[in-house]
Amino acid sequence: MKRIKGFTIVELLIVIVVIAILAAISVVAYNGIQNRSKESVAAQELNDLYKAIFLARINRSQSLYAITGSNHTSQDGGCFSAYPGTFAKSHSCWTVTTTSLERIAAAANVNLSGVIDGDPWGAPYYLDENEEDNYNNEGMCRDDVMGTYKNPMPNPRDGYALANGGATGYNWVRKPIVIPNYAASCS
Repeated sequence: MKRIKGFTIVELLIVIVVIAILAAISVVAYNGIQNRSKESVAAQELNDLYKAIFLARINRSQSLYAITGSNHTSQDGGCFSAYPGTFAKSHSCWTVTTTSLERIAAAANVNLSGVIDGDPWGAPYYLDENEEDNYNNEGMCRDDVMGTYKNPMPNPRDGYALANGGATGYNWVRKPIVIPNYAASCS
């Protein structure tokens, strides 16, 4: 009897298992790279916004609250009702945030189109103008805060706390960035 050359089923299964393991490792590595890339883009855009806020304050000699006309852009826009990345661009969360960012860009004389388009996860950037906000009669020298929203959003009532005139406990914001006070009376 003539023997036909070829692979056995066991050999084929071993090759398939090895390929599947390599594919799984590749997918995990790819997802990690994507997340790091998004975090890097968000950090750069927040850095651009941070610089624009400082320029706007200097150019206008005003606090961020006076420049944007809001004491909490993200709350005024209704951004806490669900993860903002699920909202249409016509939702008040987007329109109020866009208006505030456009006012900052105009006051700073810079282009913030990347920031205005939203974060890499599809949500608008978080912006809380606190400096002239007399929340709970704590005084008007609280720090402004910016960042990106977490997904999924925790209950906002569980995350808002203030300590020593600054922002803490922003559990719905991924890595909140505190912007120091502008007013000389707050220094």
